[in-house]
Amino acid sequence: MLATSREPLAVGSETTFAVSPLALPAAGARAAHEVRAADAVCLFERRARQVRSDFVVTDDNAVAVAEICRRLDGIPLALELATARVRVLSAEQLLDALSDRFEPLTGGVRGALPRQRTLETSIAWSYDLLDPAQQLALARLSVFAGGIDLDAAEAVTSDTGTSALDLVTGLADRCLLQVREHGGQARYRLLESIRLYARQRLEELEDPTVVRDRHLDHVLELAAQARAELASTDPQPWLSRPAADVDDVRAAMDWAVQRQRPLDVLAIAEQTCLFWMARGLFIELRRRVAAAVDAPGTADAERARGLATAAVLAAMGGDFPAGWAFAVRAVPMARTLGDETTLVRALVFRAWCGFYSGDATSGAVQADSGRRSHSPSASATGRPSRGY
Repeated sequence: MLATSREPLAVGSETTFAVSPLALPAAGARAAHEVRAADAVCLFERRARQVRSDFVVTDDNAVAVAEICRRLDGIPLALELATARVRVLSAEQLLDALSDRFEPLTGGVRGALPRQRTLETSIAWSYDLLDPAQQLALARLSVFAGGIDLDAAEAVTSDTGTSALDLVTGLADRCLLQVREHGGQARYRLLESIRLYARQRLEELEDPTVVRDRHLDHVLELAAQARAELASTDPQPWLSRPAADVDDVRAAMDWAVQRQRPLDVLAIAEQTCLFWMARGLFIELRRRVAAAVDAPGTADAERARGLATAAVLAAMGGDFPAGWAFAVRAVPMARTLGDETTLVRALVFRAWCGFYSGDATSGAVQADSGRRSHSPSASATGRPSRGY
């Protein structure tokens, strides 16, 4: 007997098969034949022809169609609802319309169940069948930008009265959490449409600020763990953490800036610096540190540390003029504060960046000519050593 169900029936001899979203186009696919190889695009094209018989995926619209399918997570109902708009919109226009995820995805076929006529009502139907603890857990998990592990789920759901394991199991059984295994550890993620719906519910259930603060605190703990592991004799496991963790680190740093917690931004940046460098993300991390430095309410001690860190990142990325500018600002602040660690760091990278940018003969350096400083060791490539 074959039965379809929103969740396992939990009867004897039952074997469950999870029905995943349709396969999406490969990253970087741009040609029509590459994009059409994905099941999600095949369904989109087939349903689009039912409302506009001349519709076809071409090299001109392939990128837009691929992005539509990605935005909709390969969910068949979402794709079918989207194709109803192809009657009056081009693929590019439809992609723009999806900036409001739920508004365009209405108008299901006549005779369909009410919950299948819009994407929002379909998700709402599943949400309404959850118990209160599960609803709250789903709403809180929406603050994560990428993947979630059990510890992360525990960090934001610990006071719901139900264990994180039970909550994750219940949401996964109802297909509201996708489960994948990476490196011997189960990880969970919300499809983007479900994440957006859950964030709307979070606004109704409690103050999202509290939950986002918990998320930030969790990332701070991860950063502290990263510092220890990156400094170990085998840093590779942390350097190869999935990209989903990077998304949450980004989200946490952005939130810390909004909350005027610049010290947290610096803590995350300094402790995970090698993680970003291993991926060549010098510019991005430097931008986030600079945002924290210039945020309202940043104390001079934090600003000096941030400027010195930004100088390091600029130097490591080869942008010596920018590194010079950051270090020049950091030196007088650190000297006034008596922060010798930051002062030495700023002086070293001011000299280094000044030498390679041609700014070392400026008045700012000459004013310090009577002070002792140390130059970092250099490699043949002209970059500082890792002993920053």
